Amino acid sequence: MKKFLSVIIALLLTVLAALPSFAAKSVKFTASDCETFAGDEFTVDIFISDYSQLKSATLIVEYDKNAAQFLDLNVGAIVTSGNKAVSFKDVNNSNKSYVQIDYKDSSASLSSAGKFLSLTFVSKDNAAGKTDIKLSVSGNKIATKAGSLIPEFKNGKINIINNNPVTESTAEPTSQESSASEASVPEKSESSHSTPKNTSSVSSLQNTAENTTVDNNNKKKTNMRVAIGAVVTAVILIAAMLFETGSRNGKRKKKSGKSKKRRTGR
Repeated sequence: MKKFLSVIIALLLTVLAALPSFAAKSVKFTASDCETFAGDEFTVDIFISDYSQLKSATLIVEYDKNAAQFLDLNVGAIVTSGNKAVSFKDVNNSNKSYVQIDYKDSSASLSSAGKFLSLTFVSKDNAAGKTDIKLSVSGNKIATKAGSLIPEFKNGKINIINNNPVTESTAEPTSQESSASEASVPEKSESSHSTPKNTSSVSSLQNTAENTTVDNNNKKKTNMRVAIGAVVTAVILIAAMLFETGSRNGKRKKKSGKSKKRRTGR
């Protein structure tokens, strides 16, 4: 019975060790949304959901060249190896404009889920309205520890506000028109337009994406712990029942043996 119980415990430990490898894995890239004024710089952050899987990938960030111009790229704090793990180039052709980003890190040194990359753009002076930041990967797959994987994507949206200045008349107004216009026109503010809500929008989106990522990871961990707990409980109960049944059978055999000896002695 002790040997049987040891075998059950060994099988249980094997199952527990294998459970994480059978868990469903997915990698999602998310581009942030933001709002900016025409002619101003803005930043698009790209978040990654499952840092443990990524080994290498060629990420494509497509943008509208009539609305924006790419300036620079920086890696997020989660890339422990820094900029040396990333190379990029801006591609402009007749079909589309995009930034090609090659990530390759043999040690897969991403410290956590979160901000993976930050791309800086400047909106065109004549741009206005909403434009998309589209994400994809070359070959539709990325390299992970478990092999190639098809990732998920969430594109970003940029809202560009264009405040066209009012063209002043070249004709000089009369004294009466001048005094009337001075009385009717309110005092101008020091700046022609207020600072866009780019930073706050991006910050809130970063927090939302990071919180969503953390919540999703916590839910996965919680579900995994519940499943492991259920398996452990079930195996322990079965082992206890088998052990109890064996003990009872052993006692019955001993009692039966003693009864036979007594009868034989008589």
